[in-house]
Amino acid sequence: ALKSRESEIEALKNDLSGLAALPEVSRLLEKDSLDSGKPKNLYEQLVTSLEEQKSRTANAAARLQQASAQTALLSEKMAAVERENSALRGAIAARLAEITQLESALSRSVSQALISSEEHKALAARTAELAAGLGQRETALEQASLRENSLRRELDAAAAQAQRLHRSADEQGRRAEEYKNNFSGAVGQVFELQNKAAALRAALAAEKEQNAELAAALEAAQAGLEKVNTLLRGTSTGLSAEKETARRALARIKTLEFTMEEIKGKLAASEDYSGRLLHTIDERDRRIDLLKTELKQVDVLRAEKEDLLRKNIRFSGLIKNEQADFTARMIASLEKTAAGVKMFNSRVAPEHRRGLEPALKTLLGAVDMLKGWKEYMSGETLEFTQTELGPFCMGEARKWERQFKQRGLSLACSCASSLRAAIDAPRMKMLIHNLVRNSYEHLSYGGSLRVLLKASDYGAAAELTFEDTGPGLPLETLQK
Repeated sequence: ALKSRESEIEALKNDLSGLAALPEVSRLLEKDSLDSGKPKNLYEQLVTSLEEQKSRTANAAARLQQASAQTALLSEKMAAVERENSALRGAIAARLAEITQLESALSRSVSQALISSEEHKALAARTAELAAGLGQRETALEQASLRENSLRRELDAAAAQAQRLHRSADEQGRRAEEYKNNFSGAVGQVFELQNKAAALRAALAAEKEQNAELAAALEAAQAGLEKVNTLLRGTSTGLSAEKETARRALARIKTLEFTMEEIKGKLAASEDYSGRLLHTIDERDRRIDLLKTELKQVDVLRAEKEDLLRKNIRFSGLIKNEQADFTARMIASLEKTAAGVKMFNSRVAPEHRRGLEPALKTLLGAVDMLKGWKEYMSGETLEFTQTELGPFCMGEARKWERQFKQRGLSLACSCASSLRAAIDAPRMKMLIHNLVRNSYEHLSYGGSLRVLLKASDYGAAAELTFEDTGPGLPLETLQK
């Protein structure tokens, strides 16, 4: 199967090279390359893909052959181990039979008391020797069984590897078939281009015929003009004024022809400029679409950043709480231990007390260090900045307008614009986000949320209120 795929790949490659070498195809590819400004890489990519497919197929065949050889070698080893096990089992069976015979003979001899003590010792030694040989045979059998299990595992692994290689070979064949289908499509495109080239040749021939007819008409007109000039030259002096008029008309015609040529050149330049302008406009539209796509991602990234910031603040608070709890427990435990050691130190003799005092000082120093660390960690530093509260709260609340509209909810904001205060912006953002999200999650269809920011009655503080039409908290929760 692999050889047939390689032959198909070679045939496809040869057909592709032959089609690419056709003059019409080569000219069309060069023209397409010049128009698009990109190199002609369609057929080169197909050839490269076919080469890569061929090399992958050859590698898969080599690995499959190597796995088959390894499987055969492991099968031979398994057969040898099984033969060795069979021989060991036969030897053990023979030894067992011999031991059984000796034991039966020994029992009969002892029961009948017809043998001497030397013969009894010789039979006992022979029995012990056979038992030792039997133990060695059993040990060898166990080792052979272990080797057999190991070889079976290796054989299973080799079989699995062979199956994987078979699947890989099938996958390579499928890809080769896909490349073949792609090549068939490319051949269809080539034939379509050839048909277009034939149509262009026919149009060019028709244009040549029209040019020939126009050239003949021009020659006829030139002949008629010569006749007119001859008649004019043969006329009398009375027609000199008409001759001068004709000369001036001819000069005017030539001037008009020169003007027409200039206009044609300008039209050609205008067409070239229009093409370049259209290309530039298309490029600008593509860039605008790309910028629009990237701008859509900005809001998503900004929301993700704020969400990560809020999660980071929560996680930092959790870590601080856990660390404070752990430090408090450690301080309590160490203080209890220090009190016990101090009490024990006061009860012992002075000569023993000198040995305990350094350890007690070290323990008390560790307690003081942990207390200082706890005070350092518990002191939370907030970053206050002067902020316009109205635009700040309005902007944070309106980030939810799209989500509220999607669920059929209404969001209204009424924020005084003349209020300023020193706030910690990240924590204030997290507070507004949590309150708005709570209303968003518990409001039903048609519900509303109203955010109100105003100065307090005495004017020394700002009040931020969130009012929604949700169900509110249960009575049991409020009573707690």
